[in-house]
Amino acid sequence: MSLPTYAEKFAAMLSAVFPELGLSAPPDRYELEQRRCFSFQVPCPSAAVSTPLSVAVTEKEVTVEWLGASVHFTNPQEAVVQIQALFEESAVVDTWYSGPYPKDRAFVSPRHSPNAPLGMRGVTRIERRSWKGTHDLNEKVT
Repeated sequence: MSLPTYAEKFAAMLSAVFPELGLSAPPDRYELEQRRCFSFQVPCPSAAVSTPLSVAVTEKEVTVEWLGASVHFTNPQEAVVQIQALFEESAVVDTWYSGPYPKDRAFVSPRHSPNAPLGMRGVTRIERRSWKGTHDLNEKVT
């Protein structure tokens, strides 16, 4: 038996926490350990958000992206922790706007006040979105 691939390790870790995502390959499907890369999306339950969570797994990295904020992990356990933080709303996405145009986005803690990153100029509005909508807000910046 061959050693598990990076994709298989990640799928097993995520399935242990969120079996409802269905990442474990059933016996009649193409075996996950044979796949070197895969991706999947999870629809957001918040009525304010139509963008799903996207997760892409390569041979050496997991990319977690939601609402334009993305982060790359080489440690699959850290990727699972990030996904869990989003689902539990201990991580949210802040988007910084200049007029109608987004300047940047990032995963942040909802405990932090919605402020523009140090050195970012021209921010007129900050939008915060959370997985279930609990921490959503739109704030004008003066």
